[in-house]
Amino acid sequence: MSQTPFFKMFVYVTACYAVYLAFEVVQFWMAGQLLFAAVWAVFVVGLASTIGRAFKTRQEVRR
Repeated sequence: MSQTPFFKMFVYVTACYAVYLAFEVVQFWMAGQLLFAAVWAVFVVGLASTIGRAFKTRQEVRR
């Protein structure tokens, strides 16, 4: 995978968001709203896989 500035920025933003999400999940856990946290996690995973697929296809097109 090429280390383009866009990719580095994407990784940085993803890492920051993951930390933020971890804090949110802990808060949800404390509040007892695990169902909502689970729905959120499924949504985020779906979004990440969609972005990953789009990124992969874009790299294949570039080749």
